[in-house]
Amino acid sequence: MGRPRGSIGWLVVIAAVLSALLLPGSALAQSEAAKQQARAHMQQAAAYLKAKAYDKVVEEYQAAYQLVPKPGFLFNIGLTYEQAGEKQKALAQYRWYLKLEPNGKASTEARARVTALERELAAEAETAAEAERAKAEAEKRRVVAESHVTAANQHREAKEWAKAREQLTAAFREHPEPDYVYQLAEVYRLEEDLPKAVVEYERYRELAPTGPRGAEALEKIAALKRELALAPPPETDKPTPPVAPTAQPVAPSPQPPTPSPDAAEEEDGIGWWWVGIGAAVIALGVVADHAPSEATNGELDGLDFLPLGLYGVGGTFMAIGVF
Repeated sequence: MGRPRGSIGWLVVIAAVLSALLLPGSALAQSEAAKQQARAHMQQAAAYLKAKAYDKVVEEYQAAYQLVPKPGFLFNIGLTYEQAGEKQKALAQYRWYLKLEPNGKASTEARARVTALERELAAEAETAAEAERAKAEAEKRRVVAESHVTAANQHREAKEWAKAREQLTAAFREHPEPDYVYQLAEVYRLEEDLPKAVVEYERYRELAPTGPRGAEALEKIAALKRELALAPPPETDKPTPPVAPTAQPVAPSPQPPTPSPDAAEEEDGIGWWWVGIGAAVIALGVVADHAPSEATNGELDGLDFLPLGLYGVGGTFMAIGVF
């Protein structure tokens, strides 16, 4: 703690007052021997104060107070304790001084210092309480983290790598201990996931540059990188050809009904029937045209036109059969 404002000045003031009280002829002075001894202790206290030997300063003022019990010595002791950072002891001395001399020359300063010290001590007590609460919470989380580590070790023994990694990750989340990261790297190495093992070893070194396993982690990083350099490159996945869209089934076009053999024969029979009739009629026309004309009378009559009529009818029948 820094030196309280005005503490040296007050020490000088109180020392001067005490010296005046110890002058010969003072009604308040004690025996001459006690007075001389008290003055010597005050001079020695001043020397120790310059050397910041606060314990010795307190001893000298206490010795002087035993010889000449003046409250000013208590105020000086309080200032000395405050300079030494012992606030509780300083507060006790200021209160003692005010009890014995509530309206003394240093009473206003003593009250101000009591108020300031009480405020500082209250704030420090709250800070300490908060630190204790944080410490207790950290311990609780550490215990939970260790339970995760225990479970991780069991999964590691069973070669259940994913579960082991999950437990170690949970442990680090509860209590960020770098050793949990190292153990996670070990699981990746045993799992033969070398790239991730390297990443976790390097993360351990970042979290704990001077950690107990730093050198070991560095050796494993180097070994794994050499192993990765010697490993064959991974096969490049061939691009997957685009999948053609699945064709929707197309309904077949309606086909004309296939005639049955009987129907075909029937149709063929009908056609040939007409052709046959037509040929027969034409044949009759040929016979009629070349028949001997015994009954001819030399004139045109209906019989002379009979062959032509047969030719026409027969041709008509043949055309029907063909087309």
